[in-house]
Amino acid sequence: MQTHPRFLVQAIIPLALVYSVSAVTAEKHKWRLPSSAQVIVGLAGQDRDDHSSDGCRKFKLNEKQVREIFSDYHELTSRELHDHYLWAPCYVDGIARVGARTFNWRIRAGNTLETTYPDGKKKVLGGAYTDSPSGE
Repeated sequence: MQTHPRFLVQAIIPLALVYSVSAVTAEKHKWRLPSSAQVIVGLAGQDRDDHSSDGCRKFKLNEKQVREIFSDYHELTSRELHDHYLWAPCYVDGIARVGARTFNWRIRAGNTLETTYPDGKKKVLGGAYTDSPSGE
């Protein structure tokens, strides 16, 4: 039995439209901290190979900003991270305690958040491409 090419086109186009619309409308997964979480903001730092230490001194975050970042940022695909975010040498490290569990996080000046929250697995989250975590 031979399949007619017109039938294939009629069957494939609706599937492609459904896939592309669902990909656009899919909500990004966010990792909001519960209000009961204890957020401990550590010291700011920079990657050792970077020589722009003056700029990194200005990058600071407080507990409220960290909570907002966890609320607003979404989990990034490796493609999003590559295509839309710049690597930034400046960061602030900290931990979040939720119940009896402790999770590490690192927020970089380039609008990215590396964290092990909530499942212990490392993931990278990102804000809107133009957000500035420090409010500058």
